[in-house]
Amino acid sequence: MSDEQVQVATNRKPLLIGIFIVLAFIFIIGWGITGFFVVQPIGSLPDGVTIWYVRAGSNMPFISSPDGLSLKASGSVSLMSRGIALSQFAGNFEDKIIARLGYSSWMYSVSTNGASFDQ
Repeated sequence: MSDEQVQVATNRKPLLIGIFIVLAFIFIIGWGITGFFVVQPIGSLPDGVTIWYVRAGSNMPFISSPDGLSLKASGSVSLMSRGIALSQFAGNFEDKIIARLGYSSWMYSVSTNGASFDQ
């Protein structure tokens, strides 16, 4: 390696470290104050939806779903418990939605600890 190549590589190191620090900060902030709420395909949402929202100040997990919240609260999932969880989410977080994304079966599985339920 020539002296010039060493100098260019040395000048990039602080830039790469700075970029890494900024990305890590964004990731930590995002993990701490935002979350994902996953609604599996059901009658009113035939394609399902994943909602990215601000969860700061709540006790919601990073990834949650109506079925996951029902399981946590009562140990089972029913149409009524799913509806209650969905309406509570809508009432508490409607004004904190960042984006509506496509349904993620992987995130749904995370929210229910691998369990799946009929639509």
